[in-house]
Amino acid sequence: MTLGVDLTKIDDEEATSARVTTAGWLRLFNEAIASSLEPRNQFSKLTHLCIKARRLASRDFPIESLSSLFRLPSLLHLQLDGFHQTTPFKSWPIQPFTSSIKELFLHRAMLDITALSHLITSIRSLEHFEYNFHTAPWEPFAADSNPLSIFPEHSWSSLGTALRHHRACLERLSVSDASDTEIIETIYPEGHGVGVLGSFSEFDSLHSVACPLDTFVDVDYADETEFLALLPPRLEAFSTIVRETEADEAAVHVALVTSLRNAIGAGNLEVSMYFQYIRKCQVRTSQRLSDAAKRAMESGVVLFFKSRGRDREAWVLGRGIEEEEEEEEEEEEEEEVDEDDEDDEDEIMDDGDEG
Repeated sequence: MTLGVDLTKIDDEEATSARVTTAGWLRLFNEAIASSLEPRNQFSKLTHLCIKARRLASRDFPIESLSSLFRLPSLLHLQLDGFHQTTPFKSWPIQPFTSSIKELFLHRAMLDITALSHLITSIRSLEHFEYNFHTAPWEPFAADSNPLSIFPEHSWSSLGTALRHHRACLERLSVSDASDTEIIETIYPEGHGVGVLGSFSEFDSLHSVACPLDTFVDVDYADETEFLALLPPRLEAFSTIVRETEADEAAVHVALVTSLRNAIGAGNLEVSMYFQYIRKCQVRTSQRLSDAAKRAMESGVVLFFKSRGRDREAWVLGRGIEEEEEEEEEEEEEEEVDEDDEDDEDEIMDDGDEG
């Protein structure tokens, strides 16, 4: 079941009407779920639910207002797209480890880390978790009454702590960071540490991981031994996204992932990398990235470079750079245009196919 909360292309009066309508179905959910959590309710057969909020709608419906969803005894999969929670919960009625939800997807979400931790620990047995930290909804010049005027606290280390409550059951994990670096630097001019997720060595069921490398380690100083020690023992697929805009900087990420792939050996581990900003035609402009890409390809790492459409596979085992030259030349001849990259990472990480 998919519900849309869309206030795009409407004037103020229509926006008010839409808010009232949306509040109506939220009340419907709340009324349908008895406080005693009796299995008999109007949504006793609802197992999958996706709610998408667009633009102005998200400011009126923080995740705290959706707490009733976590009390549906039949709900196994919940996806919230475009919702926010910029402050800790004032009142979160869900007791720890009581929700039946097994798959929780929070896409394009601007969440306070304390609130996010409450969501995760409300679930009894979390098997699949996806989270895309997104700062685009932030409205710094909005009125104080607007929750989107508040920039939420974020911490990878606190997220890792919350996830460790599910180390025996978590099977698939996908996290990504779509925050604007200029915004972060403006808010925290002296720097702001968000930590790392920490070790997943005790996550015995975790077989698929997708995350930026810097949520695990300090990319500039880490080696494959340190990186390998943090990964789950039964890992079958690992993917990461590279947000660096300079080819030489991206080469550091490629080298680290390649060394990890070589350290693990030729088992069944699938390793892939996605470049949010770098096109394959840029590889030839950087000897460092070119060499790193060749070694990665030879090791079985699959690389996806940015294309004008949806990200597509540009490097696979057995295809050398010389085989890509013709396509690269065609791309170089195309007129360079400014593109909106805001949703590139969402397309990669939110699919769930990569990890």
